[in-house]
Amino acid sequence: MNAEGKYHHLVLIHQAYLETFMKVVANAHQYVRDGNSYRVKDVSCVALISQMSIPEGIINFLSSKPSLLQKAALYDMSPLFEGKGFV
Repeated sequence: MNAEGKYHHLVLIHQAYLETFMKVVANAHQYVRDGNSYRVKDVSCVALISQMSIPEGIINFLSSKPSLLQKAALYDMSPLFEGKGFV
């Protein structure tokens, strides 16, 4: 997604795994559609949107790397999928 000239990478997943999260966050480049072709663009922000609860290992990993807090976001959508809504 292009937001004010910066590219954000939104990752919709069923369940988050630490190894996958680390690979996605470590990859600062993503392919972006440009007309009928794709180009490699620098990504300024990665958002991981999960249907299942975010494992504590991912939260601990992100907390231990303050530099990642400016470029990575976690969204736990499990309350919605469990019918609880957000508090």
